[in-house]
Amino acid sequence: PLVENSIWHGLAKKEGEGLISIHVKKEDNMLIIYVDDNGIGRKATANNPTNHKSFGLGLTRERIELLNKVNNTNARLEIIDMMEGTRVALYLPLLRA
Repeated sequence: PLVENSIWHGLAKKEGEGLISIHVKKEDNMLIIYVDDNGIGRKATANNPTNHKSFGLGLTRERIELLNKVNNTNARLEIIDMMEGTRVALYLPLLRA
């Protein structure tokens, strides 16, 4: 859903070449996934709505809440406005079985 949102909301209305990058790293006991795009950004997207109905971000947030509740963890999702485009950072705890 994070990459899909980058395409629909960031790159679909962008003139010129679009770029999405995905970076994954482990920091302490967290897996951090970054999805960056050089799209039009959230502010421009809000002023330029599409007919696309997006449920992915809401479902992702619900899953994070459930993960945190069931496992008493601190998973989270951050959306960061950048100079050009948007970064989404997903923090997932590395759980031991």
